[in-house]
Amino acid sequence: MKYQNILLPLGGVLGIGFIAFVINFYLAYQQGIASALRTIQPIQAHLDYIVTQNDDMALVDWAKLLENPAENIDARVDLNQKMVAASGNQEKIPANSPPGLSFEFPNLWLYHQTISLPSQPNSTLEVKALFLSIPDPMSWGWMGLLDCSAIGVFLLIFQFRMIHLHKISSTSIKSSHLAPQKNYPSDEVNVSVSLNGTPQVIIDGGYIVKQVSKEAAQILGKDQNQLVGAHLFDLAPHPELTEALKKGQPVKVSQSFMSPVKLSARIIPQKEGWLILIELPEKH
Repeated sequence: MKYQNILLPLGGVLGIGFIAFVINFYLAYQQGIASALRTIQPIQAHLDYIVTQNDDMALVDWAKLLENPAENIDARVDLNQKMVAASGNQEKIPANSPPGLSFEFPNLWLYHQTISLPSQPNSTLEVKALFLSIPDPMSWGWMGLLDCSAIGVFLLIFQFRMIHLHKISSTSIKSSHLAPQKNYPSDEVNVSVSLNGTPQVIIDGGYIVKQVSKEAAQILGKDQNQLVGAHLFDLAPHPELTEALKKGQPVKVSQSFMSPVKLSARIIPQKEGWLILIELPEKH
């Protein structure tokens, strides 16, 4: 159960991070398509001009342009499977690729086109161009995942920290006025004393109610069975009582519990706790 309390929220954070990865990847991919189409426009324009104008010299001019491309493009032009123009690193260009525009994982676009030359029967012109995807889908995807995961983990740590502090503060409220129990030798009463009609409350060294008489429960307006095992704080002790318990000496206090009626009490230290004898005010 303890690990489930950590793993379930952590799994939720990772799930949200994965969704952010997919969304960022998709958006960057769509932007990359638009950028790739702009990049291949000059290439497609040259091909269209060569075909429509039946101009062989246009191929020579294009070859010169490819040697000094305006963008970082790895390109190759083959005429009848013989290279006639190139730019960039030819080793990056794959040998087999589908026609048209395709995405090369993780961050490249490949343009592949094959045309027939009207001026040279049975001749084919093959063009391949490889260039970076801008923006990079993988980088944007990982950035979305890491950002969301980091924010989610921070919020989880903050939440668990607040829960931990809340538990500590709840515990300290109950014990802030109570010092640790000291062992005082006592021959007066044992902690298992019989409750024989006197309003009495017996608490152990951790200020947990071990026994409570029926009369004491009635005076405090509590159910006797519910008081056993409760913390002394649940009985609304008066500050005078908590200070007396803190000293750990046999003493009588004028006010023991918060009540409309002034309740005095005698405190008798035990080897493993205290015996609190509640005294009702005298009737006149």
